[in-house]
Amino acid sequence: MSTLSCSALRARIATQIATISGTTLSPHPLDVFAMTANTIYNKGFAVGLLTSDPLPDRQRPSNGLALRTTVRVRYALRLAPKDQVSSYDSALNLEEQIIQKMLEQNATLQASLHIALRAVASRDVSDQAEWFVGEIDFDCIHRIPLT
Repeated sequence: MSTLSCSALRARIATQIATISGTTLSPHPLDVFAMTANTIYNKGFAVGLLTSDPLPDRQRPSNGLALRTTVRVRYALRLAPKDQVSSYDSALNLEEQIIQKMLEQNATLQASLHIALRAVASRDVSDQAEWFVGEIDFDCIHRIPLT
């Protein structure tokens, strides 16, 4: 397995999710995703890396360091005021599309990378019932360069 830096991992995943029709990558990092303008917040998403843990493997500069990195995808969908249940279902459908995109057989996405669904971390409706915000976590096995 060749190496893949953490920044390249985040970018590769963002590129893959952006292929879902209507989605838009937020210009803000995951932690401040809510700052995204309403015009792109609907079906907007952000990708962030939560943790990276070394795998029990020899840490040789020539091979790179094997890591299990937890990647979080946070996304939002506007809830229609007159049909919130249908909008909620649309948000769940978007969640499923993100999972499918992340796990599909794709040579570009999976080069130097193994991805597995870890959990659907949250499904929240805003206090004003205007937005659905979901979070999905994936475990990604990759090697970072040591040289």
